[in-house]
Amino acid sequence: MLGCISEHSWPGRWRLSCTHALATLAFSLYLTHKQVYHAIDAAMGDSLAASSVLAFCAHNAAALLAAALLYCLVERPGLRWRAWLETHHLPAVAVAGNAAFAAPQSQADQAQPR
Repeated sequence: MLGCISEHSWPGRWRLSCTHALATLAFSLYLTHKQVYHAIDAAMGDSLAASSVLAFCAHNAAALLAAALLYCLVERPGLRWRAWLETHHLPAVAVAGNAAFAAPQSQADQAQPR
């Protein structure tokens, strides 16, 4: 498995066009795949039971579509908003780390230059 990430091994030299897109959608796909699989099963359960290949394709196509929508409609705008907050140096919002808001600063902390 580790040989695949080395550029000196033959699998590591393969360049697949879909890997960049899949890597971009990886987190969104992780967040959505299980819910999408359950929704597909609920909507098309018995009709997909006849063919495992059809079920595989339907589940994964729907999951990729949901991941792409989540990435385009939520993740990218969120990243743009974070970049905007970082460039405008808003003191009340902590943009580093996972905290949404910074703790209020004391009068002494506000007087010190940064």
